[in-house]
Amino acid sequence: MYMDDLNEPMKLNCGQRLMNKIGLAPLTNKQSNEDGTLNDREFEWLKMRGGHYGLISTCATYVSKDGKAWEGQLGLSEDRHIKNLQRLTDEIKMSGSKIITQLHHGGDKAVFSNDKISCYDDTDIEVRNASKEELQEVMNNYVLAAKRAEKAGFNGIEIHGANGYLFTQFLSHNTNKRNDEYGGDIEGRSRLLLETVEAVRRNVSKNFMVNVRISPVNTYSLKGIDIEETILVAKWLGELNIDILSLSLREYNMETIFEDQNYPVIQLIRDETNDNMKIATAGNIWSRADAVNAREIGADMILLGRAGIVHPDWPTVSSKMNFKPYYPKWDPAIFQKVGVSKVFHNYLLKFPGLVVGGAEKR
Repeated sequence: MYMDDLNEPMKLNCGQRLMNKIGLAPLTNKQSNEDGTLNDREFEWLKMRGGHYGLISTCATYVSKDGKAWEGQLGLSEDRHIKNLQRLTDEIKMSGSKIITQLHHGGDKAVFSNDKISCYDDTDIEVRNASKEELQEVMNNYVLAAKRAEKAGFNGIEIHGANGYLFTQFLSHNTNKRNDEYGGDIEGRSRLLLETVEAVRRNVSKNFMVNVRISPVNTYSLKGIDIEETILVAKWLGELNIDILSLSLREYNMETIFEDQNYPVIQLIRDETNDNMKIATAGNIWSRADAVNAREIGADMILLGRAGIVHPDWPTVSSKMNFKPYYPKWDPAIFQKVGVSKVFHNYLLKFPGLVVGGAEKR
């Protein structure tokens, strides 16, 4: 049986040390102000989890206004976003937790843009293939947002390359229709992500955390992501000395076919990449047993999404013998106690079977 070492510290490439191997996943919550500044609701939500999770992430944070993908999204596209975030980072770091922000561009999902860019043309959804100059601007915006994050006091950033947003659109052989160096084979399709990571790493301090989140296989409507290509991308990211590669999975123990056999996705990526790059995973982790099993499969740390919403102190209480996760459907009466505002509550109602009074499972 695998030893439960989740509450033990973990050292990263950049030299930083997490107090445990449990992180709060970046969760969309739509609580930010209209101008992208941090709202008190989101501050309180994250503050409540400080001192419990080794690593806390904000929600996806847009790096430019034309990359914004939903109402209530946090921003780091301008210097005026920094002030409110400094208050947050001060609070979280005093608790002993590390805090990062997830940097994001929606690509064809940037619904607030009048001129959406991606790696293909589609007049039906009003998106077009970006020029090379525009891709350089995207990379520059990630660099500027990362520098603002460091100025705001974050311990690091995560580049959002998962879940169908801009970088995933480039990585997918279904959506990437380019015939230049940013398209074609996986070396070309991963170029935008890898060059962005390199540029960010060059422009922040050596001890500043640089993480990347990817979707390693096809999930839901996301297509064109092959495990063989994902393993290559993961290797290349490891060679760039990123700190944590975060895997966005529907189930943490999800399996895929590789060389005619079924393997857990986590195991394949852990086995094929260097140990200095830590592998993190989310995906239906509720109990301590789930988390330990994820470690046994190959994850270096685990990330909590839904369980982190209803259990602000999960890392602390989950190791107790009498701990029972609060599975959906959730009674909204608990939300105030766990720091979930009415705005966040309303967003959670859209997920089938999650909250009493919300959408029903199909």
